Amino acid sequence: MLYFLHPIAFYTAAAIGLPIAIHLWNAGSGKTLQVGSIRLFIEGPRKRWRRFLPSEWWLLLLRCFLLIILAALMAGPAWREKNNGAPGKPWILMGRESFGATYRQYATIIDSMVKTGAELHLLAKGFPAISPGDSTALELHTDIDTLPYRALAAQWLRREKVDAYIFTTDRLRHFAGPALPSGRLHWFLSGSPDSVNISIVGAHPGPPNGSTIEVLQRENGSHGTRFIRQAMGDSHYEQKDSAGSWWLRYQKQSPVKIDTAACGIVIYAGDHVKELKYLSAALEAIKSGIFLRVRVTIVKRPAEIEGQPQWLFWLSDEAIPEHVHAANLFVFAHDKTLSENSWLEKTGERNAAIESIPIQLYMPAPQAVLPVWQDGFGHIILGVERNKRVFHLYTRLDPDWNGLSWNGYFPVLLSRLLFEYPFTGIAGNDLRRIDPLQVMPATGMQDEKAIATGNSTDLFFITWLLFVVVLIAERICSLQSKRQHAG
Repeated sequence: MLYFLHPIAFYTAAAIGLPIAIHLWNAGSGKTLQVGSIRLFIEGPRKRWRRFLPSEWWLLLLRCFLLIILAALMAGPAWREKNNGAPGKPWILMGRESFGATYRQYATIIDSMVKTGAELHLLAKGFPAISPGDSTALELHTDIDTLPYRALAAQWLRREKVDAYIFTTDRLRHFAGPALPSGRLHWFLSGSPDSVNISIVGAHPGPPNGSTIEVLQRENGSHGTRFIRQAMGDSHYEQKDSAGSWWLRYQKQSPVKIDTAACGIVIYAGDHVKELKYLSAALEAIKSGIFLRVRVTIVKRPAEIEGQPQWLFWLSDEAIPEHVHAANLFVFAHDKTLSENSWLEKTGERNAAIESIPIQLYMPAPQAVLPVWQDGFGHIILGVERNKRVFHLYTRLDPDWNGLSWNGYFPVLLSRLLFEYPFTGIAGNDLRRIDPLQVMPATGMQDEKAIATGNSTDLFFITWLLFVVVLIAERICSLQSKRQHAG
């Protein structure tokens, strides 16, 4: 099946009106013949109606065809087999989270498909087979490493050639990565309850001159994760002394210890001196805006890094030595640099100021990385490794790469990364839901079509060769026409 990556480019084919207009304009131009005398010529009847017909049909058709081929080149031609339903018995893939609720919601569809021969599998690594209505699937397969749903679906597309009917929860945290452009995927979402979870995740002393305690309260809901800093004083809060330490309790949650220690941040920049200045300026702005004790140390050699700091910003291109460890590691990614015209969009952010941070250069991130910051196209700008506190920045802090360093919102983003993101939770605390339209298979994506089908063919070279052949034929016909007129 022939399809195009950018069908809107076919609007340029309207330019075929130009050679048609030129041919019609030149259709009335007659040929001058020299004669010795016009004495024997008589005047003929005048024509009141005239037909505008082109005199060189083949030349006109070739020029129109050239413009159509050029429009097709701009549209990005490609070929893949039309999929009206892959042969063989389809698969049913069930997500692990909310397995029982998802099955009960779609029990009629799942049972009828199983009776017709469809295979039932768990949407997890290896796609283990399960039985219909197996309510113990969560406990039986908890040892299986779970990747994002789209990454698992991409693995399945490479492995199988039949249709897949996927039944999962609608929690957005499971749909990291780009949409898959495949007609073999049929996705069904089970609605998650719209709940809000409120808890205290951190506490520290307030202003030096006061006696209040500042708490960090987290609200998880379908809108995202929101953090609120406020002074202790509400009747819901309790404080108690346990072994010389102060603790806070909110309703029935576990007590939270009041953190009186300083947050240690170590920076090793290597040759990235300019980016060190931008990062240091942002950290100084953070220190002046919060009451938390922050201690920033800049080292010139890796050997100067002592102990295990809470945060290590490794800006250098050097490999991290084995003896260097940190609770949270921030490193620059190293891969092929790609250009784009987009903006930074932090997950769950509602502030309009962040949309003004442009992104010009970035690096592609692997599918196993979880997004922290993303751009307008869904590319990961800052990602964190699964089950690790290693953050990879897929751009730079250089103004030639993006507008982070010059934007006043950068210290806010950095502050949330340092003091709020550790409490967001990598997996279970994100209660946002994805819209069903966002799960639909994408179309017209050149870099993703090979993932879904594996046998798509790019027709750009063939179309370009056809353009050259038609151009040569048009030039030959044009030269022949000029010789005939000259003769």
